Amino acid sequence: MTESRKEKTGRLALPWEGVHELLRYWSGKGELFASLAAVPDDAGRRWTEEDVRRRAHRVLFQKCVDVLLRLPTKADKWLAELPVSSAPRRYRGSAPSAGTDWVATRRHGWPPRSFEGRTRTRRSDPIAISVFTWVAQRLPSVQRDAVGVERNLDKGVQPQLAALENAAAALGADKATPVLPDRVTLSALSRSGVLWRNTSALAELLRLEDTRDLLRLSQEQIEPDDELRSRLFHLGVLGLVLGAARQLGWQVFSLRPLSGAAEAGPAFELVDPGGASWELWFEALRIWKQAKIVEPYVAATAGVVKSGHEKTPDLLLIERKRRFAVVVECKLSSEPSYIREGYSQVVTYLSEIRTHFADSGEAFVVGPQELIEQPTTGVTHSGKVTFCSSETFQNDLAGVLRTVVSPTS
Repeated sequence: MTESRKEKTGRLALPWEGVHELLRYWSGKGELFASLAAVPDDAGRRWTEEDVRRRAHRVLFQKCVDVLLRLPTKADKWLAELPVSSAPRRYRGSAPSAGTDWVATRRHGWPPRSFEGRTRTRRSDPIAISVFTWVAQRLPSVQRDAVGVERNLDKGVQPQLAALENAAAALGADKATPVLPDRVTLSALSRSGVLWRNTSALAELLRLEDTRDLLRLSQEQIEPDDELRSRLFHLGVLGLVLGAARQLGWQVFSLRPLSGAAEAGPAFELVDPGGASWELWFEALRIWKQAKIVEPYVAATAGVVKSGHEKTPDLLLIERKRRFAVVVECKLSSEPSYIREGYSQVVTYLSEIRTHFADSGEAFVVGPQELIEQPTTGVTHSGKVTFCSSETFQNDLAGVLRTVVSPTS
């Protein structure tokens, strides 16, 4: 399983190619957050989607703090700086004025009984009000999540937050319907002065979650958090498996969302050129329950007081007719000893899978490219075990699958 201890992950490179591949099958942040929550830690615990959202918002709010420090500490400043716009308006009156349109007035006869003219009306800029309303309603939920993870994160910007809240109440923004601002709107508002340039910058940070750019969301709000990035590594390796299949010209079908719930069945179906169907399991625990078989580890340790959680590979790829399986264990850590622990894990997993579901197979331990300089393979009774980095894993796996599907090529 991926490393959950914060100090072990450092700033190791993530397999963004795999993350991007996996994101092809998702359309919103909910799927990303749920999938990150579904990755268990070393103790087998899973987070909720809310847990992931809170940690992502901690990262987001930390970025917002830099902008908030440049915002007013008094509500009056917001109200005084609110930009206004003017629009032309025609009118008809009983007396002439500086704006009388004599040509238009004459069309109604002479001497005139009424006078037509032009004037301009001034009102608060609707763009500014719209963006301000959206920010005022969006920011508090991010703040609550952030301080739930790290207390006092908002301590230095309390005056700015209070001013924003009070100005929103004065303008009735708390009762208005918020509208997600687009980049054109924010660009236009940023030209209305320093305050609104900062407001636009704040809105740009906050709107990221509500766009479809999940890769950017992953890079800016997930990757900076050490506990989230280890889970993102797991998902990135899953994406590399899908990338290997597409590299070989296989078809890929998403079967169900990735989550910690008890759905039975694989997450993806991969169909090779010969028409054979491969099951790709994300956290393969359910394969035992689906087959109504007690996992050997569970059976062996049933008599032990307070026995541990079930043992399951991070990823399992299996073709039932060929009875061939590939076990994948993800290891993001700066400690070589932790990565080497993957050997006993995958040998166990592969041995168990071969006991009931496959006649042959191979296993991979995938770690950071900074610690695994080149792929190396050992042969065991259960099958080959390869240690490789996330940088080479896709090609390494593709080579194995190519040999299985076309052994004479």
